[in-house]
Amino acid sequence: MQDFMMLKDEALLRRLNEKGFTTPTPIQTQLLPLIVDGKDVLSQAETGSGKTLAFLLPVLDRLNFDANDPSVLILTPTRELALQIEGVVKDIAVYKRLKPVTVIGDMSYEAQEVQLKQKSHLVIGTPGRVLDLMSKGTIKRKNINTLIIDEVDHLFDRGFAETIEDIISLLPYDRQNIYTSATMSDELEPFIQETLVEPVRVTIEPKNQQVFDQIRVDVDPYDKIETVVDVLVEEDVAEAIIFCEEKRTVDEVADELSDLGIPVVRLHGDLKQPVRIKALKQFKEKHRPILVTTNLMARGMDLIDLPLVINFDLAYTEDVFTHRMGRTGRMGKKGKVVHLLAPDERASYETMKESLSFHDRELTYPQREQDDTKQYVKMLGRQKKVETNDSVTTLYFNGGKEKKLRAFDFVGTISSLPGMDFNDIGAVTVYPRHTTVEILNGKAEAVLKQMKQTKVKKKQLKVHIDRDTHL
Repeated sequence: MQDFMMLKDEALLRRLNEKGFTTPTPIQTQLLPLIVDGKDVLSQAETGSGKTLAFLLPVLDRLNFDANDPSVLILTPTRELALQIEGVVKDIAVYKRLKPVTVIGDMSYEAQEVQLKQKSHLVIGTPGRVLDLMSKGTIKRKNINTLIIDEVDHLFDRGFAETIEDIISLLPYDRQNIYTSATMSDELEPFIQETLVEPVRVTIEPKNQQVFDQIRVDVDPYDKIETVVDVLVEEDVAEAIIFCEEKRTVDEVADELSDLGIPVVRLHGDLKQPVRIKALKQFKEKHRPILVTTNLMARGMDLIDLPLVINFDLAYTEDVFTHRMGRTGRMGKKGKVVHLLAPDERASYETMKESLSFHDRELTYPQREQDDTKQYVKMLGRQKKVETNDSVTTLYFNGGKEKKLRAFDFVGTISSLPGMDFNDIGAVTVYPRHTTVEILNGKAEAVLKQMKQTKVKKKQLKVHIDRDTHL
């Protein structure tokens, strides 16, 4: 198969074409026909291989907007990965108007319940919150015919095995199971044998070594932050991720870079979920294109064209080491990884290098001048916002259930505006005191202008672009 024509849905194919996805990656070539045929699948592929679309496309292809209850459940090891998959679904299935609901901890329980009581097609979440809502009947499970567990190995590493088994016990027996895993271990095998029915195993051999350049920099531990700035300025990259092992190190590095005027965001487990979501948004849209983070971000962030990863601290396991590197050099794009090695890290690094069989080169970065740093900061400041979805804008209305408003009221009003029809409206979510409406096909500006003088069910509502949909 040289393209995605085995998919049937014209709306899905249209969006793939717009995004420039014309040739499947190896994992997509192998998984798509298996999932279309309804097989249970266990896939093993490195990060950046296109596995998310590999398991999503055939599932999205068969979903129907007219369905009211979810038929797909996706479990992830981290909140960030759940939100990442939600974003991919909204983007790729925009013309199908499919509605994913993401249920994760540290976010409003009530808001998630509101969304689950309305039309939804997929539920995406972390095991703890999913089990909680499923046990209470808030997640309607009778129509769930597809279970996807992304990074099942990581879920087991984090101690979710029992929770996942409890979730599976509540699901319909007759369903398709799709598991992905970056690594395989003997501990996973009993679970796989017990929950998958005659699974087809698909393994794509790693190729990361061929798509990014690895640089070793031997450095005094007290000079690491200075060296980070030297690397950023010399490489002159528009965005980068800097990995640290500890949360306090993240704060120290971020503070130092901020003092130099470098637009940086920090991300670690002590930050509340809304703050983490906002940080990711700022990074992705290049408002603050330098991200300093812990291993929290080694998985679950889909980045294309990220030019540079800096390992401020050496990862302590091969698994994390590999996933950090996988943030760059994705989907065949060229990237670079710079390892800053203090004396006490060098032996461990050499062991990993031998075990993972990668090549590197030693380099000493020149110390930058003050004017060099200023020029670099100016360059970052000129970066334009990158729209993560060029066809969808979410509008916020200050009225919801408490004003007796329903999704139908918004759809009817907006679709009757000049130049609009039903196909220009995406997901509508009615909360107690507000409503969000996705406007498609680049028509949001026109709708926004008209709705400021148009009533919904005889009520004049305030309306604006919802720039922080998740907050």
